[in-house]
Amino acid sequence: MARKMEDREQAMDLAASKKAAVLRQDKKNKGLPKGRLLALLGVVAAGGLAFWAWGGSLFGQAHAGPLSPATEISDPGEYLKFPAVQLGDGQARFFAVKAPGGVKVRYFLVQDSRGQVHSALDACEVCWRAGLGYEQQGENMVCRNCGRRFSTFQVGQVRGGCNPSPLEPRLEQGQVVLKTSEVLAGKPFFDLTPLRRERRS
Repeated sequence: MARKMEDREQAMDLAASKKAAVLRQDKKNKGLPKGRLLALLGVVAAGGLAFWAWGGSLFGQAHAGPLSPATEISDPGEYLKFPAVQLGDGQARFFAVKAPGGVKVRYFLVQDSRGQVHSALDACEVCWRAGLGYEQQGENMVCRNCGRRFSTFQVGQVRGGCNPSPLEPRLEQGQVVLKTSEVLAGKPFFDLTPLRRERRS
């Protein structure tokens, strides 16, 4: 009888120790294991760095102040021309062409460090409603609304999103040439009148 009681107590002790071990393991398994958590943080950090290197800004903000100064073209004719040699300093040149109805369509020309000329509207599909356009910071064009940065190399090469809406310049006898109709087709990006009416109503 005493032997049976002793065996029963040992069995109960063994069961209790197994239960405690299981509970300890369950507690350890709650949440992400340290290894997986570190790996996840590494992926997020790498993604953020890649986004920044590609030209993004994680925490952009609107820039106060006037638009980048632009040369106004009153009577452009069929083509818009600009001397290519004047872009050799790498500085972006901004222009404004008056469309029917009085809306000024803005665009810019910029030459990258390899000598390639790029052109785009001073607006994009995402931030045009803010009416702030872009500004140049070194070899980047920066959206003055969201802070996204675009290398001059990719201006006119990448479409959509916050990329400057591309134009297609060509070189002819030392002149950078754009079709006026192509520039004026960007009028919807600069006609903020309907938006102002919506805000008032």
